[in-house]
Amino acid sequence: MPGTQLKDIVPKIKGTKIAFLSVLRTSEAEKEDLMKSKNIVDFIQKPFDINEMVEKVKKIVGYQMEPTSDHLVVTYDKEYDDVIRMFKREISNNQSLLIVTDDTRLTEIVFNMFRDLEFRLACYIDMNKTYRFITQSLKMKGIDINKFFFVDGVTAVMTDLNSKRWDNCIFLESPQSLEDLELAIDEALKKKPDILIFDSISSLLSYHDASKVGSFFEKLLNTTKSNNIKSIFFMLNTDQHKEGLQGIKELVDKNIHFELPWQYKRVTGL
Repeated sequence: MPGTQLKDIVPKIKGTKIAFLSVLRTSEAEKEDLMKSKNIVDFIQKPFDINEMVEKVKKIVGYQMEPTSDHLVVTYDKEYDDVIRMFKREISNNQSLLIVTDDTRLTEIVFNMFRDLEFRLACYIDMNKTYRFITQSLKMKGIDINKFFFVDGVTAVMTDLNSKRWDNCIFLESPQSLEDLELAIDEALKKKPDILIFDSISSLLSYHDASKVGSFFEKLLNTTKSNNIKSIFFMLNTDQHKEGLQGIKELVDKNIHFELPWQYKRVTGL
């Protein structure tokens, strides 16, 4: 940007790996000075050979940035397993987690997490995706769906069901009724699951005010804690739900915030 020094820009770009490209000839001393910045990981001179460019990008993708206590950048396959390990660690160390994300695809990581997580039975409550989609996704990951009991808030609205109750699933008439949802969860918890997953709080905040949703989750958290059931709640990071997010954050043991591309930071000061 004309009139702006690189040294003034780089410190403002946090948690991001930077490859510096320039058409100007740069001395080795100048390159070394640039690379002293923690987030500048490579220098690419223009014009460049396309194959050399591809190799440099591959190298950058695999580059491990120095983690800090409150922020970890997760990129592509190399660090994907780190996220799975992080989830397992946080689930092991906490009774309840709130996962705040900018991207609904985060549930892909949760599906992978269940492949290695030890549990007898999980209660999976979903207000966004159908029973068919979830079970097929789990099966594709090689996960035994017999280890799950589902509460589905979508299928009955979209299709005609002969029965609203299957051996491993309760189908809600509508995702808008907190009373019906509460009854379904009470029924599901009679199965004595080890863990409860709720996707997502944002769906309920679309139908109800933040205080009503907050009261619902406070009661649910008290129930899971008293029965020693670990719980994971998902929520989209949107301006529309900021009030509800603040209230829920204060109820759970740990908040994890994912930011694209797969960044997460632990929310401190709980």
